[in-house]
Amino acid sequence: MERYRWYTTGTGRRHIQADFSDPARGIPRTKRSFASKADAEAWVKRLKADTDRRLTGHRRRRLFGEALTHYLAGASTEKRTHQDDLDNARVLRWPFRWDGRWWRLEELPIEPGEGEELWIVPGLAAWTEDLKRVQARAYLDHQIYHRREDGRWYLQPDPAEGERPAPRRLVTDQPTVAALEACDGRGPFSGATLRVRQALVKRVLTLAWRRWDWSEQPYAARVELEPKATPRDTFLSYEQLRALLIALPVGLDDFALALAWVGWRLDNVRSLTWDRVVFPATTPEGEVLQHGVILAPRGETKNADPLVQPMSRRLEALLRARWDLRSGRVVFHDGSGGTWGDFRKAWKTACRKAGLPATLRRHDLRHTWASHMIQAGATDRELQELGGWRDPKMLRVYAHLRTEHLLEAVNRPTARKPT
Repeated sequence: MERYRWYTTGTGRRHIQADFSDPARGIPRTKRSFASKADAEAWVKRLKADTDRRLTGHRRRRLFGEALTHYLAGASTEKRTHQDDLDNARVLRWPFRWDGRWWRLEELPIEPGEGEELWIVPGLAAWTEDLKRVQARAYLDHQIYHRREDGRWYLQPDPAEGERPAPRRLVTDQPTVAALEACDGRGPFSGATLRVRQALVKRVLTLAWRRWDWSEQPYAARVELEPKATPRDTFLSYEQLRALLIALPVGLDDFALALAWVGWRLDNVRSLTWDRVVFPATTPEGEVLQHGVILAPRGETKNADPLVQPMSRRLEALLRARWDLRSGRVVFHDGSGGTWGDFRKAWKTACRKAGLPATLRRHDLRHTWASHMIQAGATDRELQELGGWRDPKMLRVYAHLRTEHLLEAVNRPTARKPT
């Protein structure tokens, strides 16, 4: 039995329902809704083909959606970046336009098949090209909007809504368009962001071949990643840092100063609580009883290793000032005792007021700390331990700041005796 029925949803959108069963092939009655008849017929065709392959002794062809779900429920849960995987997988579910039709990565097979237009590897390339056409992004009323190369805004529906992720929809309401043009959004997707999502697909395909026996060949090798971004080494001078602190709101300035003086990643400083702060202590005679330290416990850092940093004199002064302003457990609280949330808007405003580049990121305060440390004579080993880098290669971006070995060379002309 193979039937198709059009129906209209409560929002006025038309869908077609495929109703299919084939007792001879062992396929029970199955129903599924689609946006077009072509999509519905393609789904029925895949059902028949997969069943025929199974009946003739061939392995069942897996869809990428099955592999991604299997990964997120299994191997991903063992990683500290599991939430990142979930966030990136959500974006991978966005439908994309290719060859006049809407496609979804989750509905593409992980292996190529005879006569098929797309499977996951070329599908990922088409999905990537589709996202590269986004020129601006905005978030309005908890919805995601993209302005594409045609200059128009589109609503990107939540992929968790409905039976299948819905395609983007053109925004025709003029007040909404005006609000989108006026809001402080973001630019195109960076190559680094696309590379992370491509890498997730590559990881899933690798496991499908090596661990799950879901594919006959290592198709992950065919996934082309976006080029690696040039490492950033942007850092602020002392004068620029001071201007930024003056421009930031009260409370957020202390948080930013701690980022520039500690050098830890944003989340580790944001989550610092008073039970992880040990102030230095001395006897009345001045004998040191304990040195001050701050701690980030195992499992909460990027590489899962604990961080312990001696408390510098300037950091001690900042922390004692914060102690007088304490409100709950969080050291750098938002004024009500809670941790700072997403303060991108306040950050951009402060950068503009301070005359700093709009491209300055909050993570650049970590670069600022590392740069100042190197210029003050810190060794790579010291920098690695204090900042929590597991791989010393990550410090190569700061190598150009070491100029001590060139000091003698630049002074040679003045050191020579006139002839």
